[in-house]
Formats: sequence, C-alpha cells, structure tokens
Amino acid sequence: TSSREILYAMKTIRLNRIKMEGCVDELRNEIAIMRDLDHPHIVRAIETFEWKGEISIVMELCSGGDLYDRDPYTEAEAARIINSVLGAVAHMHSRNIIHRDLKFENILFVTTSSRSEVKVIDFGLSKVYGEDKAHLKDAVGTMYTMAPEVIMGDYSEMADMWSIGKYRRASESRTRAK
Repeated sequence: TSSREILYAMKTIRLNRIKMEGCVDELRNEIAIMRDLDHPHIVRAIETFEWKGEISIVMELCSGGDLYDRDPYTEAEAARIINSVLGAVAHMHSRNIIHRDLKFENILFVTTSSRSEVKVIDFGLSKVYGEDKAHLKDAVGTMYTMAPEVIMGDYSEMADMWSIGKYRRASESRTRAK
C-alpha cells in the first residue's frame, strides 16, 4: 500500500488578545457556519477545539494562493472559477447563509496546479438569516466589493451576487494601480 501525506491548515486565535466585544462570538459564529457547510468549493473545517484560552480550527489546506496571485485569467479559466464560486454561493444561500465578504482574497486555489480547484474561505462576517429571506442592516464587508444596498443598510443574500460581479472591476482597478 502507498501512504499519502495529508496536510492541513490550522488557524489559532488566542482569546485573551481579542479586546473588541463580540469578536469571540463572531469567531464562534464562523466556526458554526463552516461546520454546517459541506461543498466541494467551500473550505471545510476538519476539527475545532478550545484549550488553554485558544480556539483552533483545523481546515483543508489551500496552498495555491488567492485569485490575485494568478490574475489575469483566460476566459475559460474565469468561467471555470466563477462556476465554482457560484456553486458554493448557491449552496450557502440554500442553507440561508450569506457570506458578506466575497472578494479575490477569500477565494483560494487548493494547489499550485494550473487546473486547481478553488475554495471560498473566511466566514467571519457570514450570517445565518431566516426562512423569510434576509433583510440585513449591518454594513459589513470590503468596500470595493460591497453592494450599494449593504452601504444603504437594507440588503439580502443577493449582495453576495453583487460581490461576485465586482471581481472583474476590482481586478482591473488593482492592475491599473500597479
């Protein structure tokens, strides 16, 4: 039999370093959401544990960098990536979860291969919303991918779709700034 080494990523947060009220609750929310999502294009939390004032999350390793690392893309590459992201977002929305911070930095390649799959990461601003659709008020996320409705303070899960549409423009803006 051949043995294959499996590598994982671990995010560890020292709770005594968190000074802002509510941040520990947001971390626990992120963990709960990650545990609830099982999709091939969403990073999976393998295990979580709390010990000696630290919370650790063991996750799938995504070692291929984020979307900025390989920009620009061919039309075929962009279509494959967007199809994967849309599948992940559709899965989140089917479970009444809104991501609220979709951006290049939160889409990672699993490996360095040119045909690597991508995974949506960072559920720190994500939120579970009710069956009657989201009507959220908190203006959270990253400004350059934020839907106008988020800024105005009344939005639904469709704000994630706006963020996906902003990928191209954010990439163009970053290229022009170089």
